[in-house]
Amino acid sequence: MGTLTRPGTVLVLVDLQEWITALPLAPLSGPEVVTECAALLDTFRKAGEPVVFVRYLREDGADGGADHPETRLVDGVLPTAGEETVVKHGLDAFQGATASGLGLHALLRTYGADSVVLAGIATPHGIAATATTALRLGYRAVIPTDATTAGDAHGHTTALRELASAGAELLPLSRILEALG
Repeated sequence: MGTLTRPGTVLVLVDLQEWITALPLAPLSGPEVVTECAALLDTFRKAGEPVVFVRYLREDGADGGADHPETRLVDGVLPTAGEETVVKHGLDAFQGATASGLGLHALLRTYGADSVVLAGIATPHGIAATATTALRLGYRAVIPTDATTAGDAHGHTTALRELASAGAELLPLSRILEALG
């Protein structure tokens, strides 16, 4: 792995919402992933590096919408003033937008990003779709293997293997924390 550049690396936390973290997940549970993502979040904030939150909402509002308690981001990984949240209606965060209508690609360009660290839930869904688009757009996609999870361990492992084959860098969380700490 090359070193993570500062500035130039943006943390993208994917779908750390009440209803999603409560699902049966493996190899890590929802609360375990939240704990690991909170460590990443803390490190990025201390380093003064940008963080983007991603939240899934159904376009038809059948999930209760943005104000429903189950669709909110979980405690421990909440945005603070100045941090952006991208709302998506599908898997890929690049197909979502902030409240002001800015898409993830445009937002990353405003940060001068060349790399994204993608963590959250679920590895074969939101993480894989977003990482694939990031790679296609020329970003370096870094996946902390122990800060992502899936509906089952096999799906998680398979998605990671496919992402590595596509060019994503798979790293243990400790290496990312060390590089930015």
